[in-house]
Amino acid sequence: MEFSRSDQLLATTSFDCTVCVWRVRDACLLQVLSGHIDGVCAVDFTPDEQHIVGVSLDGTGSVWRLSDGQRVHRLL
Repeated sequence: MEFSRSDQLLATTSFDCTVCVWRVRDACLLQVLSGHIDGVCAVDFTPDEQHIVGVSLDGTGSVWRLSDGQRVHRLL
């Protein structure tokens, strides 16, 4: 799991192949980011908090745009 630099968001990883993004102040689930085919083992926010990067046990990385939850890059 990883907090954003502003400490307003929290990203959690899961073996269900997703990344969940939570609003810290009220523990509200904001987004479930999908696209991996194996468990997600690491996650981090970009410094501007516009994107989130997840790394999976499937050997790939994904970059999602936080404004709409769309995966914008797949890293092999």
